[in-house]
Amino acid sequence: MIDIAELRNLNALERIIVTEHARNKLYQRGISVYDVQKAIDEGEIIRQYEYDKPFASCLILGISLQGKSLHVVVSHDSEFIYLITAYYPSLTIWENDFKTKKL
Repeated sequence: MIDIAELRNLNALERIIVTEHARNKLYQRGISVYDVQKAIDEGEIIRQYEYDKPFASCLILGISLQGKSLHVVVSHDSEFIYLITAYYPSLTIWENDFKTKKL
């Protein structure tokens, strides 16, 4: 399982690997890497995906620099955080707490 403290220890721009797919999604959604950093620094892990490959991943609920709720999905190894995606959660899918998925 991923520990938020481990992510926070790695949370520096030069240690965040952003795939081309994630970079495109960030651009489309108006999310910056600084928003991702803030979410990691101040957010909480709300889901663990321990069977993801090549590394386990997790979903973090944080707040963007603009004060909007933000979901960030990341994995990591001993040197880097791998950004999988980030998005602003929708109330059509998530409860008001943005932690609980609607059924």
